Amino acid sequence: MAIAIRIDKNVPIPEKFIPGKGNHGSVLDFLKDLQVGDSVFLKTSKKKAQIKTGNFFRTTSVASYIHRMSKLVGMKWVYRTRTENDVVGIRVWRTT
Repeated sequence: MAIAIRIDKNVPIPEKFIPGKGNHGSVLDFLKDLQVGDSVFLKTSKKKAQIKTGNFFRTTSVASYIHRMSKLVGMKWVYRTRTENDVVGIRVWRTT
């Protein structure tokens, strides 16, 4: 006995799920708006309370986002941990 399988045509492919992006996108999505040669300084912290304010980032979160998005959108960024004006942070440059 053969199993009846329905074949559907013209069903659109949904957008790819990106772990960690959530339904509303990442707070780091603005990095895609950088032009080649542009850079941005992000204050970093290890304290969850400061990160939740949105004014601070974790270095590992930025690095993970850059690695993941480089593969997906074909853009490349370089980052370095730095201290600028007595503030510890990470500077991100768009390279391609």
